[in-house]
Amino acid sequence: MEPMVVSCERCNIPSQTVVSVLARPRFASTWPRFRNDLPESGHKALRSYHRCRILSETPSLLRRTVLGFLIALIGHSLGTYRVARADDLRGSTANAQPTAARPRASGKSTRTKPPSARTTARKISGLKTSKSPTQEPAEAKRDAVASGPPREIEPTGLSPKPEDVAMTPSASTPPHDRLAGTAITDPASPEPKRLRIRTEDGSVVIAKLHGTCDDKISVLLPDGRIGFSSGLVETDDPFQPLTADQVREALVRDPAFADFQVRQSAHYIVLFQSTPAFAEESLRLLESLYKNLNEVLRKRGFPVHEPEFPLVAIIFRTERDFRAHKRVDPDIQAYYEPLTNRIVFYQKGEHDHDSPEVAALRKPQTVAHEGTHQILQNIGIQPRLSAWPLWLVEGLAEYCSPPMITRKGTAAWGGLGLVNPFHMATIHDLSDPLPMQVKGMNRPRVGRDPKTPLVEYLVTRKDLNATDYALSWALTHYLAMKRSNDFLAFLKTMSQIPPLEERSPEDHLASFRAAFGTDLSKMDKAVASHLSKLRYDPLPYFAVMFEQPTPGGLVRRAAMVSQSPSVIRQWLESVSLPQGGPTSWELIPHPTKARAQFTAEQWIRSR
Repeated sequence: MEPMVVSCERCNIPSQTVVSVLARPRFASTWPRFRNDLPESGHKALRSYHRCRILSETPSLLRRTVLGFLIALIGHSLGTYRVARADDLRGSTANAQPTAARPRASGKSTRTKPPSARTTARKISGLKTSKSPTQEPAEAKRDAVASGPPREIEPTGLSPKPEDVAMTPSASTPPHDRLAGTAITDPASPEPKRLRIRTEDGSVVIAKLHGTCDDKISVLLPDGRIGFSSGLVETDDPFQPLTADQVREALVRDPAFADFQVRQSAHYIVLFQSTPAFAEESLRLLESLYKNLNEVLRKRGFPVHEPEFPLVAIIFRTERDFRAHKRVDPDIQAYYEPLTNRIVFYQKGEHDHDSPEVAALRKPQTVAHEGTHQILQNIGIQPRLSAWPLWLVEGLAEYCSPPMITRKGTAAWGGLGLVNPFHMATIHDLSDPLPMQVKGMNRPRVGRDPKTPLVEYLVTRKDLNATDYALSWALTHYLAMKRSNDFLAFLKTMSQIPPLEERSPEDHLASFRAAFGTDLSKMDKAVASHLSKLRYDPLPYFAVMFEQPTPGGLVRRAAMVSQSPSVIRQWLESVSLPQGGPTSWELIPHPTKARAQFTAEQWIRSR
């Protein structure tokens, strides 16, 4: 159902609107890599301008008086509301670096916008990993028409896997409870204001104030979406969230999901085009994730609560269907969108055949990753649209979503805190890139400069690239395992950041130092020491061969060897020429590095 802009409630004339985008993804989802595809002028997420022309067009003093009275009466009796069009929300692009919790610059050079319309996304086609995008909160001027929640924002990443892959934790390997520490309690917060809002279909609903910042007012609607209003029309009427059956009914009526089937559980509504078996496996994984996260957080004293609204997941049958639904960057496979409160992914991808084993592992990881974003923002840990640092947003999602191989040889979600083999492979390649080099090729250059201090680099990042996700996981894993009391207290502090409040990289660095100490170089060494002691099942070595025609009629070729999907994806981007023709690449897995290097060298010589 395509949202529409309603007429001005004060003069009954359609509002003059300039709708730009919530363009810069800010969560990583993860979470993933993103790039702006809009001009700088488009980064003021959402603006609505209204000029009432009636008075200037009616010379009669009497008409002015009467109309002025009517306008005032209508304007103060009801708020107005507008839903931004889906086209107003742009996802990230292929070359862009991920922004896992990434706030966009907000007009001021040193501060960043909260992740308001952020898309938590993950890019993983075959071996393509990406980050979560964030869109910036919409802005509305006082006395302007209220702007409401957009439809699902641009999607992002989820890699496909074979249908026989199990997506629930193995019975022999229970999810890990790795967050130890002292309990933290929180006093009850005051009841938010209730507001009277008119929706795009003309009905009047009671919404709940979600957050304010300067002239931006976000409201929580009964169906769980977040919109933006230009004024506050308070009411004593109760806020009544829609029931799961009502939300399900509204979703089924949406023409965009006309051919979808539905599965429902205690906390989730899943609309799917995929096979029923895949949808049910995904649903079991999400419910298991929800249960384990809640148990761990309650045990540590966090004041978590049940979601106020059912959690919605949309599953497409194929990558083609997924991309036809919304134009999105080729690397984006799944995403969580805080405004609509939905996660979106698909079953079968076009690159599954490149590496079926890796694709199989990536599937449960990505579903759990996006599910973690959704859960944390619905149980009272991370307020929706709050400007958390990107490393924490994506690091937590990665900490909670590691994959594993069961005793039956199938891929599954490993539980909280398990060592992630993809990230360990990425960190190994970043710390020692020489093994990636193929004879006759230049030394690969990916990731951050090793001379840059890890912690300061991550904490101050406004965007996250593919390999930054591994670093965010590493820092989160260290803090959760070795500095658990400090980490739990830090999470508690972060949970108090209100929606829409802007925070700069300097603010995030100051908060980090207050929680963990000022000697960041010492922490770098501690993180490296912690990682060196972790053990994990090794991944295959991939010989990667790349070709691209150049304008001069020549063909550019390159090769490298790596175990890391994130490193491979970033390397492919680094060797691609913007002015060149379409790129093509091939991955060949090998059990040893020597055999992979031999394959790559033979391919180079044969050309």
